[in-house]
Amino acid sequence: MFIGPFGSSLKNECFVSKEKGFCIVYEQKHAIRKTIDTLNRYVDKKKYEELKRFTVYPGDIIMSYRGTVGEIYRIPYNAKFEIMHPSIMKIRLNNEVYNVIFFEKMLEKHMKKILYMSQGSGIKMAITAKELGKKDFIVPPLSLQNEFSQFVEKTDKLKFEAEKSLKEMENLYDSLMQKFFKQ
Repeated sequence: MFIGPFGSSLKNECFVSKEKGFCIVYEQKHAIRKTIDTLNRYVDKKKYEELKRFTVYPGDIIMSYRGTVGEIYRIPYNAKFEIMHPSIMKIRLNNEVYNVIFFEKMLEKHMKKILYMSQGSGIKMAITAKELGKKDFIVPPLSLQNEFSQFVEKTDKLKFEAEKSLKEMENLYDSLMQKFFKQ
């Protein structure tokens, strides 16, 4: 587990246009929206070289750890390497110990529990890599983790297909309503 660069290392003036950018900076919004395709900001090669120890690779997990705490996103395997913003934490797993999908779901459950227990406390939430590192996460046999991961992937695929079908039906319904009630 690793927290992003100290805030002063990555100020607003460090960002460049997409055309001049060498890589994207993953920010809290990427974890919250669970996508890499969202109003991205870029740094040039010089800034990347300065901050390359904060590189995030495909398969890494990023998590918001301040403010909106506990939003988790697994970087897709087709993504390029990028760097991380100070507002997120990255988690890189030992693939011989954990299946990344299994760990992602386990971490989501753990963070929901922490957030639930802190409700109503009036305390601004934050979590550190050190705190999270102290947590004893279960380590089932890798074969069981892989089986769980396959189940999650199948379920996610079915969910995506159902959402797509629903969207198509809504579009068809809207189209028919316009046709029938055209003035």
